[in-house]
Amino acid sequence: MKSPPVRLFLLACLCGLFFSPLDAGGQERLYGRSPATGPVRRVLVPVTTTLEASALRRQMDEARVLLNAGRYVEAVQLLDGVLAPRLLMAEPWMLRGYARFQMGDYTQAIADYSRALMMDRSPTLYYNRALAYKRTGMLREALADLDEALRLNPDAVAVHFERGNILAEMRQWAEAARWYEDVLARVPEYRPAWLNLAKVRMEANQTTRALEALDAALALEVDSHALRMRSRCLLLQNRFEEAWVDALEALYLDPDNADVYYLIGRIEQQQGADEAALRSFEVAVEIAPLPRYWLALGQALFDLGDYYRVVEACNEVLAREPENPMAWELRDKAYAAIEGLHRQWSVAEE
Repeated sequence: MKSPPVRLFLLACLCGLFFSPLDAGGQERLYGRSPATGPVRRVLVPVTTTLEASALRRQMDEARVLLNAGRYVEAVQLLDGVLAPRLLMAEPWMLRGYARFQMGDYTQAIADYSRALMMDRSPTLYYNRALAYKRTGMLREALADLDEALRLNPDAVAVHFERGNILAEMRQWAEAARWYEDVLARVPEYRPAWLNLAKVRMEANQTTRALEALDAALALEVDSHALRMRSRCLLLQNRFEEAWVDALEALYLDPDNADVYYLIGRIEQQQGADEAALRSFEVAVEIAPLPRYWLALGQALFDLGDYYRVVEACNEVLAREPENPMAWELRDKAYAAIEGLHRQWSVAEE
């Protein structure tokens, strides 16, 4: 009498099934990367011959080559052909989900990852689906998937980091900071966690602690982004000279960055150099005509009494953000100031 495991194995052989390793690359470190394409645990795969198994492996390898080359549409077409006769395979669903994620088709990526998860509940798949949920604004569903990924692999640093990101999007600053701190306790050199930790601390008005995180990030690498963040933080503490030094260094490293000129204009405004601030905001708008730069330019023009150009600047904002309340308010103030000037001129003429 054969034991139950032996009987099950023989039944699988008779049905033309065997266990196939879909990824021989081994477990990977999960942090600081885009949606993963592996690994996937062994699953039951319908393959009838060794020759078919070899052809299937070649197709999977070709799909990965296409994905790595950014040829996502071709990868999807190839995987469609693979999946047609083999709906019970996790790997093609996972790879097609990855391709569709990269193509911006997040809803279909979620569907493909969900099909893969029906056959292989790996932490990587839960992590990938969480990223797709995040892109569609389904933040609670994303958190649930990340929790499941952590249950399966508590040491996956990328999952801890992404959980902090989602909590930050939900404006839960203290909770987000806790998860970033957890990442840094595991990987102290992971610079994105230092930067994101600084950001949530700034949002929570913890500027001193934010500066500590930024100092740690800059100790690992000096770049324009971190210098701009530290300059803004110093500006919030009214430490204008130090903020100015960081802003100038950021400008040296990235001379075509509109945000640097915007930041310099903010510092100049705080120091009462309104005309200099106006010129900085004009450069920022010329490089990148974003609403917040136009709004800053409009405020600088208002401070200098150029009300007609204030209206023009506010119209630029409203063309891009029709519901921007600050632009409406500033334009109304400019109109009122123009009317006041007209009344003064009328009285003077009389």
